[in-house]
Amino acid sequence: MTEAIKSQSREAQEYWLQHNIDTAEWIENPQFPGLIDFKLEDVLLAWLERRPSYCDRGHWKGQLEFSPGNPFDAADGGIHYYMRLDVAKQELQEKLMWRVCKVRIE
Repeated sequence: MTEAIKSQSREAQEYWLQHNIDTAEWIENPQFPGLIDFKLEDVLLAWLERRPSYCDRGHWKGQLEFSPGNPFDAADGGIHYYMRLDVAKQELQEKLMWRVCKVRIE
């Protein structure tokens, strides 16, 4: 369980674990170099894609994925741009925490 989740209420922690989201992990997509998927078993929750070096909006773009089996809808699907991979992963996981558990990470 990440430190951000550990710091939240017991109720939020239980909800997070009940849905096994804590077992989700970032995995490089073998079919598409530069694409990293955040998956829970076979369900895609979010993704990050490396951007070309000339892009000035960020080195990574990513979003929560709305597909069968996950708790999102099209309103959650906006693309976000990030300069650092570690920040991108953290922010998408925090957005997931908010969307699923309604827990604000400060």
